[in-house]
Amino acid sequence: MGKRLLSRSPKGLVNESKQLDILMTKKLLHVLFLLLLIMAYNCSNQEQKPENDPPIIKSHNQRAKARQYKRRRTRRRRRREIVIPYRNLSRKAYLIADARKLKRTIVTAHLEQRILRGQNILWCNTFQLAWNKLKHRLGKQIKLKNTPNIVSILNRNTVSKDDLDESSFVAMAGFVKDGIISQIRSALKGKYKEQAPKVFLEEEKSLSRDDLIAFAYLFKQLPFQWTFKRFKSPMSFGKGKVASFGFYQYQYKDHSPQTIKAARQVLIQDYRNDNNFILELKVQSEKDRLILAKVPASSTLLETVRLIKLRLKHPHRVRLHRKDTLKVPVLDFDIKKDYSELPKPFVVAQQQIRFRLNEKGAILKSRGKMRMMSAGYVPRNLIFNKPFLILLIQKKAKNPYFALWVNNVELLVPFKRP
Repeated sequence: MGKRLLSRSPKGLVNESKQLDILMTKKLLHVLFLLLLIMAYNCSNQEQKPENDPPIIKSHNQRAKARQYKRRRTRRRRRREIVIPYRNLSRKAYLIADARKLKRTIVTAHLEQRILRGQNILWCNTFQLAWNKLKHRLGKQIKLKNTPNIVSILNRNTVSKDDLDESSFVAMAGFVKDGIISQIRSALKGKYKEQAPKVFLEEEKSLSRDDLIAFAYLFKQLPFQWTFKRFKSPMSFGKGKVASFGFYQYQYKDHSPQTIKAARQVLIQDYRNDNNFILELKVQSEKDRLILAKVPASSTLLETVRLIKLRLKHPHRVRLHRKDTLKVPVLDFDIKKDYSELPKPFVVAQQQIRFRLNEKGAILKSRGKMRMMSAGYVPRNLIFNKPFLILLIQKKAKNPYFALWVNNVELLVPFKRP
């Protein structure tokens, strides 16, 4: 190679160095031209865009974020399609009380209880179911000395097992000597499996062979398909502040996919004004209906129920408007009642009612047991802040299996800031 360089003439070397200088100059000019274009582009953007504007996000980043948000939202929706309202069914209620200590709540064994001003009325059909089985086992009407009014009312059989499906209750009666206790336990275990209650544990040792036992147990789990919103502010009910759920103008101010889907579960069956209406909250069970009725009270609970059923039979349905508001108080109680007014030969006459209603749905567990010794457009405000009635009734049934007239805050869950 050295020989080849030495053989070249001086003129050839000068020409090559000139060509290299020309190429380098051209490249520098190209680079300077590109730099000038970039500076001009940045200056034009700064003139058009104010200083306080947010930074420009590239289009491919926007598309990626949109895909990520959409993917996240679809996953959340799939999780909420089927709602289990109460994973821990054994969780204690907010209010656990003996009915004798409740000053403003009447627990009744029948629907003919008079509605008194300022008093809640709580009823479930389990005591009547146990009474009916007791009558069937004795084969006659139950008559007692100095018969209280409750006996004659229960003997009318206004409510029966025809108002329930067989899968939701157990009702049995029989003598201890015939093994009725073990029969009740096996029936509960066969129907409710792990959720079967443990019964007659405390009094089993004190039972006599000739004692006659009547027992009824009811369990209903009624979840909503889509959960409602639990409000972060209290709702006024009378003089109290209570927790509530629902929605606030669901397509006008609270516009979210979850709220819109939850609102589709609200059926306004009959509406006259904001203080007189009946609505239904759709539950996942096809056999059951959850009715909320804010209506004027009749003289008795039974008459009020019958008037509501008439209005449901001939409804004046209206569609839910996007500016409508729904607020329902939260209930969570477990109440025990001793019917001490029943004289001998009744040794035990008890009923327990566990009820919960919140944004996820409703749950009802109740038992009754007896032991006898031998012998233009205005937005509607569907707010339950005044006395109202809660009914649980099976479709095509004559009578409900649960009724609660709410007239004060004693059974309502008070509001607590999260």
